[in-house]
Amino acid sequence: MQNNRVKRRVTGRFFAFLLSLVVLYAGALLFKQFRLIRDLKEEQEKLIGQMQETEMERDKLKYLIQTAQTDAYIESVARDKLGWVKPGETRYVIRGGE
Repeated sequence: MQNNRVKRRVTGRFFAFLLSLVVLYAGALLFKQFRLIRDLKEEQEKLIGQMQETEMERDKLKYLIQTAQTDAYIESVARDKLGWVKPGETRYVIRGGE
């Protein structure tokens, strides 16, 4: 009878020990998953910010493309950058101090 009690006590302690190991392991896994989720959310927020910046840049470029196709823009570039003048206009060149 004494031997039976000792076996039960050892078996009970073994299962308690085993159960505590399982709980600790599950807790460690849970902690790791929460940390991974947090890191992924931070990465997602960063990517969303980059995507918004890229969309703004795309919209700006679309506007520039549309503007560049107008006669007014073409004329302003021809006048400002290429120095062109319309027939009958006089072109003046002002040079800096040499």
